[in-house]
Amino acid sequence: MKRLVVPALALLMTVGVAPRASAATFTLDSFSISYNQVDPGLKLVVAPIVPFGGNFTTPDLQVGDSYTFDLFHLAVAEGSIEDDDMSAKPISVSFNFNPPMASGNLSGTTIGGEILFGLLGEWAAVNWNNPLVLNFGNGGQFTLALQSGIFASGIPGNVTNLFNGKDIAATLTYTAASVPEPAMMVLFGTGALGLAARLRRRRQ
Repeated sequence: MKRLVVPALALLMTVGVAPRASAATFTLDSFSISYNQVDPGLKLVVAPIVPFGGNFTTPDLQVGDSYTFDLFHLAVAEGSIEDDDMSAKPISVSFNFNPPMASGNLSGTTIGGEILFGLLGEWAAVNWNNPLVLNFGNGGQFTLALQSGIFASGIPGNVTNLFNGKDIAATLTYTAASVPEPAMMVLFGTGALGLAARLRRRRQ
């Protein structure tokens, strides 16, 4: 009996501490965008690049890896920047991932402006807050960041004349792998004990 238990316990310890593959994929199940569409404030229009229904899956990522993809197109829905467009207005994106199951909101602001009182041109910009941190499983974590910057500019009195609209990119970074639940480790250990006993009986 002693010779049976020792290898089984050794195998159980091996299962408990063996390195685990950390590669994972992340599926954007759905997302929605909330943005300003009326005065006062910069009126916007968005067009999804990834369908709102989601089903977008990243390649296999290891912990520490990042993957960038275009999420939606953001543009100005009016011809020129006026005084009421120069106050920041909120914009936010709500994300739902499955698998792994995780959800959250990433917010920011949009604003319009003039160069030298509108004599040299006009512009519109989006600025996102800190990356969204999403937790899943048992210690699993990834972050999601959206691209900030100017998305429209133009000659005085016509912001849409030269450049209107930009594809907003999202960058997903796999920051931490999930670890097995204790109950799962016990299950693996029980299986290891059974396997050891079966091998013992075969040798006998």
